[in-house]
Parts: sequence; C-alpha cells; structure tokens
Amino acid sequence: MMISMSDSKLSSADPERGWLSALLLFLLLLLPPAAGWAAEAPILLHFQGNRQLDEARLRTAAAEELADFARLGRRQVEIDDAAYQMQLAYRRAGYYFAEVDYQLESDQQATRVRFLINEGPLVQADSIIIQGNSAFSDRELIATVVKSLRDGPGPAPPPFVESGLRRALGLIRELYLQAGYRDAVISSDPLRFGPQGLSAEELYETLPGGEPPSLLGVEISLTVEEGLRRIIGGVRLNDGNLEQGAPPPTAVSEALAGAKAELVGHPYFTRRKLLLRSRLLEAYQQLGYPEAQVVVDELAGATPEEIILLAKVKSGPLVEIGAIEVSGQQRTSANFIRRRLTLAPGAIYHESARRDSFRELYRTGLFTRVDIGITPGAAGAEESGEMADRRTLLVAVEEGLAREYFLEGGWGSYEMLRGRVGYIDRNIFGAGRVFRLEGGGSLKGAEIKTGITDPWLLESRVSAELPLYYRLRQEPSFTRREIGIALLFSRQLPYNLNASLGYQIRRSDIDKIVADAGLESLESGYGIASLKLQLSHDTRNDIFFPSAGRRLFAAVEVAEKRLGSELNFYRFNAGWRHFRALSEHLVLGLRADSGLILPGENQSFIPLGERFYSGGENSVRSFREGRLGPKDLAGQPVGGMAFTLLNIELRRRLGNNLAISLFADYGNIAPNQSRVEEGKSTAADRSELISATLGDYFKDFRPALGFGIQYLLPVGPARLDFAFNPARRPESHEPDFVIHFSLGMAF
Repeated sequence: MMISMSDSKLSSADPERGWLSALLLFLLLLLPPAAGWAAEAPILLHFQGNRQLDEARLRTAAAEELADFARLGRRQVEIDDAAYQMQLAYRRAGYYFAEVDYQLESDQQATRVRFLINEGPLVQADSIIIQGNSAFSDRELIATVVKSLRDGPGPAPPPFVESGLRRALGLIRELYLQAGYRDAVISSDPLRFGPQGLSAEELYETLPGGEPPSLLGVEISLTVEEGLRRIIGGVRLNDGNLEQGAPPPTAVSEALAGAKAELVGHPYFTRRKLLLRSRLLEAYQQLGYPEAQVVVDELAGATPEEIILLAKVKSGPLVEIGAIEVSGQQRTSANFIRRRLTLAPGAIYHESARRDSFRELYRTGLFTRVDIGITPGAAGAEESGEMADRRTLLVAVEEGLAREYFLEGGWGSYEMLRGRVGYIDRNIFGAGRVFRLEGGGSLKGAEIKTGITDPWLLESRVSAELPLYYRLRQEPSFTRREIGIALLFSRQLPYNLNASLGYQIRRSDIDKIVADAGLESLESGYGIASLKLQLSHDTRNDIFFPSAGRRLFAAVEVAEKRLGSELNFYRFNAGWRHFRALSEHLVLGLRADSGLILPGENQSFIPLGERFYSGGENSVRSFREGRLGPKDLAGQPVGGMAFTLLNIELRRRLGNNLAISLFADYGNIAPNQSRVEEGKSTAADRSELISATLGDYFKDFRPALGFGIQYLLPVGPARLDFAFNPARRPESHEPDFVIHFSLGMAF
C-alpha cells in the first residue's frame, strides 16, 4: 500500500479535504503494522564445541550483550562482545586456552549466530615456586596463591585463572607492606606448561595437529624483591603554638603516649601515619580546637631501616561558644532545642559535645535533619592574643511530621473482627510532649483511651505519662467494664534496661457472669489503687519477627487500702523470650512466663476480673481463649491465682513476606481445680487460698503441638495456627484441635 501526498492539494480553498487527509494519515500511523510489514526475523543462537560449560551458562555470561544485539539493530559489535564474555567465562573456569569465535548469518527467515568454541585443556597449577622470599615462608605465600586461584574448598591442584594470579600478587604485596616492606616488588615469571615446561607457543608446536590434551599442568614462578624493612623508631610532636620546651596539654600527651605504645617498634606503612594523625586531631578537637591541622612527616632514623614520625600541628584558635542560633524549626520551641544541647554559651567547643547534641536532637524523633556547626573565625583571631575565639553555634533542623491519624484493622480467633482509630501529636506546645487519643472495638468489646506523655520530665531523662481509659470486654465467663487513670514514670538505663514505676486507680464492674463463681468470688464490682514497678531488658532485632536477641521482664504490683484500694493483693509477673538464628532463614524462639497473685491482709478471695486465664492464640494454642484451667461444673472457666507458660517455636522464612513455624506449648493455671470441682466451700482465709495456689503451681500442665503460616505485613505478621491437643480430656469436652487466625506472633 502506498500513500502519496503529491495528489493532495492542501490549501485554504479546500480545508475540509486537507483536514480529512491529515486525519487519515494519523490513523494509519496509529494502526498496528501488518504481519508482513515490520515483524522482525527471529534470532537463533547455536553453540558448537562446548562440553564443559553448558549453553545456559554461556548465555548468562553474555546476557547483556545478547540483549543489546536484539535491541540495537543486530550489530556485529555486540556479537563480538558476547563471544569475548563467553571466552572470559571459560578462562575463569580454568580453561586458559579457550577461544570463542562465531558465524553470523541473516536472511528473511531468521538471524543465525553460531558460536564456535574451542575449549582447550583444563589448566591446573600443579607447581608453584617462590623465589627471593625470607620474611614469609614458601608455605605462607603458596597458600595465598592457592586461595586466590580457588574460590572455595576443593582438591589440589587448583585451576589456573589468570585474574586469580593477579589477585595473588596483590595480596602478597599487601602482606609485605603490612610487615614494613614498602619497597617490595612481587613479579610473575613466564608461565611454563606441561612436564617439559614449555611456553604456550612451544606447547602448540609440539602437539600433532595442534590439539592439546584435556588436562594440562602449569608451573607458576614468583620472584620477590623484599627490599628494606622499615620500623617506626619514634614518634615526635611539633606544635607551632607551644613555646619551646613547653609540655603539650594533658589530652594531647595522653594521645601521643598511646600512639607511641601502638606504633614504636612496629612495622611502618602509610596507614600508621593516618592513625597518628587521627589520634592527635581528636585530642585537639576535644580540647576546643576544632580547626586544628595535623601533618605527619617521615624522618630518617639512626639506621636505614628506622623511620621517625613527626607530627606537625597547627592548633588554630581555642573556640568558645558565644551564642546559639537555631533555625529551621516550625512548631518546635527554640528553647526546647537549646535544652537538648550539651553545649552552652560560655563553654569551650568540644567535638564530643557536638556529637552528643546531635544524638540528643535526633533522639527526640521530631527531626528528619540536624546540622550543628560554628561560624567561621575572624581573620587574625588566632594571633590576636585573646584567650579564646568566641563563635556562634549554628543549629539547623528540619522537622518531620508530628501529627498522625491512623486507622487499623485486624482479626483475632477470639475477638474476631477488630479495629482501631486514633490521633497522635508528638509535639504539642512545641515542647516534644505527646498527646494520644484513640478508640478501638471488636465483636467482644470496645476501648477508648487518651493521655499525654512528657519524655523529658523537668528536663531529666525520666519520662512521665498520664493515661486515662475506659474499656468494655466480654470474657468467656463474664463481662467487665473498667475505667482508670494512672501516673507512670519510666527511665531508660544502661545495658538496654528500662525501669518504670506507676500509680493507678481503676474501677472494675463485673456482670453477665456465666460461671458458677459463688465459691470463688463474692464481689462483682470493686475499686483498685495500686503501685507497680517493672524492669525490662530488650535486645531483640525486630519487634514483629525477631531473629536474634532476647527480652526479659519482671514486675510487682501492690494494691492496699492505705493506697486507696478496696482490695488488698500482691501481683508478680516475670517473663523471658530468646531468639536465635540457626541458619540464614531458620530461627528458634523460646518463651517462659509466670505470674502469681496473692491476697493481702484480710483478703480471702481474688475477684474473677483480677485472676489469670490461659489458653488461646497467644498462650497454649490447643485451647480456646481462657479455656485452660479451673472451671465450674458447666465447664465455664473461673481462672486462677497463678500461671506458668512455656513455648518453643521453630520459624522459617520462605520468602520476603511468607514464613512457616512449628511449635509446642505447655502451660497451667493454679489452683488446678475450682472450689466447686474439688467439692469444697469458700476458702476460710487467705492462708488456705495461698496454700492451694502454691501447692498446684507446677502441676497439671497441658500441651499443644502444631504448625503455623505467617504472612509478614508492615504492622506485623498475619498468622494462621493449627494446634493439636495430644492429651485431650474428653470428659472436659476439650477439642482435638483448634485453629487460630490473628495478627502478630504468639511471642
């Protein structure tokens, strides 16, 4: 089909015809080409002569060049490069004489590329000779060569790879430099092949028809010219600002003494100069000389082998902070930023203080960028005779987003559908204080809570939090409504420790009690005021799916009438989690938790709402929520005064987001039976209740065995667990297995 524009008279006299012709041409250009117009002939690759390297490996070696051949118009230059890359692949595999040629043919049916491969023999380094070495033994140097030629363990002799030999020469040269032989020269003599020690040219001349054997040995001969070994004979300091004979400042003297102890008598190489320079620079910067300059020269010593290192120092002016200038903040108070700094007006400028200030500002979580520096000094300030050069400390920040709205959804095997919505402002009043307001609900309850947190109470490292909450939750045996307020203090301690202390007041109302609890608890509503102390230690590398680290915690809560409580009790909790990577994708997780609640003075019972319950998606998974432990005669759980829980879980990642696990759970509740199950009346006093609890503390453990599947989400893993009960009790109507679906790992 041909389109000719010569017959189209596009003029103002006939505009409609002109527009129609142009539109027709445009539509024809948009149409897909006919099968015979632009369909390119296929590219067919053939490989001839390859026996040791298969076609897939050769295609991979030249993948980029072959792709360019198809994309850039099937030029011969890309096939030249492809053949060269395939030849390099053979050389890297030990085929030193391999050659790759090609034939390129094109017609209307196809473009054919035939790669013609002459592999040659596999060349092995069966003899390595070292000459001229005395500082290092033949064994050491030969081992370096063998390791460079062979990328992993394997039988000797290693295949000969020319790039590996070049790498070996560099490594041997580095060995000599580290030992002080900075003039050492390492060279390779011409290669000799076969038992006759022939050169490559001589080898082919002696072979009938030029065909080499399938395996060929090569002799590698290295010559070492060691030269003199340089030793550091001394370290000296020349500070141009010190008077003749005046001792340097203490910090500089200590840095110099440390450098001497580390350097003098040791081999000399260039990095030793850098070590001395960095030690002295750090010392001067710590003393308040941020513009200090250190140059290290080499001086000849008493013998040709000896080197003296002379550090020439120009300390520059002593810098004092005159003022602090803050910029870049939008909501944050400048005074809040200044209080985070460890530098203040009138203080000597120290580099370590600058770094500490930098870390403190980043630790607030309010800034995405922090820059701290000083203004340039005035010309001639160093020679002015002033005691210190007063500079302005410049602090530039860039704030991150402080306000956040969130909406989250989830699912639990007991609560089923659940969701949460909330608002967080991490910088109210521009002082880094945090305000939270959030609410959530599920098919088993609802909660709303708010609170304010001051991470730096009274400019200390103590964090203070004032939470207020209301929650409604339907438990397996009752429904609880609770409102509370608390004042909590916490402090981060060394060694990944955290300590917290809080005072809490809450009111709990229990109704819709389906369990026969008349012998267990006499109250359905009560007020509690308590003090709680907790210590925790956490080194996990991930809070959602850890592969290393551990977490330990211990807590004690005291509720007494003198604190304003209607109930007297003492609650103890402790827990341990440990994670260890067994391989790149396999993790072992262990957990042990235990809790105990003891009635206090004149308290002979513990209400249902304060007791421990076990069973469910995060404890012993062969039981449904709260169904492990003491029950009434109808099988409704009544809880207990103590619990113990042990878990072991083997987790394996199958990809970036998918994982599987095998687990075993083991746990109990004490007392193991309710009063009605034992046929007893209400406990006469606290001693009887404590005795029954402690007597059953390590009895009647119930197991679970199972496996799980996890899909890793940004908010935590979505988890599906299948748990079996190997010691099912039919008389208690326990299920054979339970399926749990939830968000987050069990521990």
